[in-house]
Amino acid sequence: MIRCLQKVFSEFHQITNPSAQELMHSFTDPSWLEENPLTTETAISYFARSPFYDGSCLNETLRMQTQFSNFFDLNQKLQELDGLRYFVEEKNEIFYIYKINKQKTEETLVDFHYIMFGTIFKGTTQYGVAKARMYNFLFFVDESIEKFYKRRDYDPYKGLFLKSTDKSDEEAKQKDKEEDAIREYVLRELAFDRF
Repeated sequence: MIRCLQKVFSEFHQITNPSAQELMHSFTDPSWLEENPLTTETAISYFARSPFYDGSCLNETLRMQTQFSNFFDLNQKLQELDGLRYFVEEKNEIFYIYKINKQKTEETLVDFHYIMFGTIFKGTTQYGVAKARMYNFLFFVDESIEKFYKRRDYDPYKGLFLKSTDKSDEEAKQKDKEEDAIREYVLRELAFDRF
């Protein structure tokens, strides 16, 4: 079973996802925020200033093509074209920026970031969450297997059994023995005093 878990863990570890250091990076530009309020329309422009922004996306291509003219609706054109694009959504004053790869009719989420109080953070992916949960699961399984091997014992009469490692039970038994000894001593003294 351990080898099976190790194999699953090694295969799962090879999935590409952001490391913990990448998730701790953030970006903020106070000078831009002083001049421009953050809305769903300006969030992409603000995000484009960050190092997280992919300059080869459709948003950038269409922005450059329509820089001096505004002949069509940018959001509608982005949904029609195939390739990487960014999509902004606002919930409770937090702006979620999704990087989506569209190929014909299929859209897949590549990455996502969020802007909270003017600071851009990299969001974790579903693989990152699953990886963290898998690490926790495997850690506790490994720890419990080690504890099991330390506690197991074999007796020819009893067979395989687990030794009790609960110190509180042993301490309680010891206290009971001491109390019994004290009680017995006191009773003997009282009995001898009567005679």
